[in-house]
Amino acid sequence: MIRYAFFGTPEFARTILESLDCRGFRPLLVVTQPDRPKGRGRKVAAPPVAEWASNKGIPLLQPEKKNDPELLCVMRELSPDVAVTAAYGQLISEEMLSIPKRGFLNVHPSLLPLYRGASPVQSAILNGDKKTGVTLMLMDRGLDTGPLIASSTMLISDDIDAGSLTGVLAVKGGELVADVLEDWVAGRLQTVPQDESLATMTRRLSKEDGHVNFALSVRDVHNRIRAMHPWPGAYAYMNSERVKILSARIPHDIDELVECDVSFQKDDHFGENASLVIRQPGAITIFKKTRLLVRCGDGWIELLRIQMPSKSPVFSYEVAHNVHEGASFDLQF
Repeated sequence: MIRYAFFGTPEFARTILESLDCRGFRPLLVVTQPDRPKGRGRKVAAPPVAEWASNKGIPLLQPEKKNDPELLCVMRELSPDVAVTAAYGQLISEEMLSIPKRGFLNVHPSLLPLYRGASPVQSAILNGDKKTGVTLMLMDRGLDTGPLIASSTMLISDDIDAGSLTGVLAVKGGELVADVLEDWVAGRLQTVPQDESLATMTRRLSKEDGHVNFALSVRDVHNRIRAMHPWPGAYAYMNSERVKILSARIPHDIDELVECDVSFQKDDHFGENASLVIRQPGAITIFKKTRLLVRCGDGWIELLRIQMPSKSPVFSYEVAHNVHEGASFDLQF
């Protein structure tokens, strides 16, 4: 039996922990972040990993600091074969790294050395990458700089958002760790140093990163909306009010919109009293009375779900009839 400790906090980590447990790898100890205020009501809630450990009756620690004396003491007493980390959210001290006999293994949702740091999934979507994956690495003192043990690659579909992609990568990550854990502890696997010439770094996202600039290309706008869901969330301003954009797509089936860039025609799509007008980025039009489209720098994007200020999320077709002709998102705010 592999004796290991698990360090992780969010849903991504819980999925990996569940995968390991289902494959017969139950941890001796689970370490996660302290309970924090969460949601609109700011009620204190346990992290997903803490909930999982409590339900399974597994010893749980939630230290505030990386050099927590109790955690160091417990880890020394347990002397695990190995520790597994996934989105733990705290730095791990050198003293802690030295305790497990076979070190700390980290599951990172990118193909290292690409996208080290806090937002690898969002960065891959934002940059329009066609593939990504998960990497298992041996932790060292740096941030995601340790030698590589194994990886698993997948394609990024054009319609997947960061939340969904993170879920898929969590499943792959759990399978990857479970597949190699015994061989690693037995000393049958070798590591490969990361190629520093290929390394890229990501940063922690802020709410401002969700702002959508419709003057950019359709592809860039679509990538940002997908990359920012569910957090920090994509948004744009209309009449100085923030409108959340929950999902969108690139409408490949609307050839008629090419003509609408320069004029409105009197037809079933655009009303009885159309007038000649140049469509600028941010301009909104309702296609076939139900589809809400916004002009970008090089074409149109269709908004599927939005949330107006102080309102519940809705599908765009539910509010299309309330959008007046000539409405537009603000380009500067």
